[in-house]
Amino acid sequence: LFRSMDFVLLKPMYGRIDLQSDSVTNCKVINNNILDKYNLNYKKYILCINTLDLRKNYKTLIRAYNSLDKKIQEEYPLVIIGMKGRYFEDTINLINNSSNVIYLGYLPTDELSIILSGAAVFTYPSLYEGFGTVPRRGRNIPIDGHRPARPRR
Repeated sequence: LFRSMDFVLLKPMYGRIDLQSDSVTNCKVINNNILDKYNLNYKKYILCINTLDLRKNYKTLIRAYNSLDKKIQEEYPLVIIGMKGRYFEDTINLINNSSNVIYLGYLPTDELSIILSGAAVFTYPSLYEGFGTVPRRGRNIPIDGHRPARPRR
């Protein structure tokens, strides 16, 4: 399904993963009520969390998603979460004209953590970032192979 991407497995913030035995300890349990509230299925959606802004590269993300096979799009909707930033109108139009792309807007932190934990894939297509803290919140989900636009010194 996502063979062409490089994945990084993040350890859960509240526990640990033993990759040898596949055991997980002290991890938060996914609250399906939150997923149900937004009509999402556990490990059955692609997630992007970021402000709707030009530098966040949503145009490329949505175009790439729209180029996927329709069966994949139906099984794994693209869920976008974030506040509206500068020049968001084009992105909203692109979302509204795409099937299986869901924009949830801004969400409270407790719901955000649950939705992030329930994602099959988290993508972060930003062209450049200041702090880039969202990927650090990930808990045991694959993240696409984004490389920073500028190397850190």
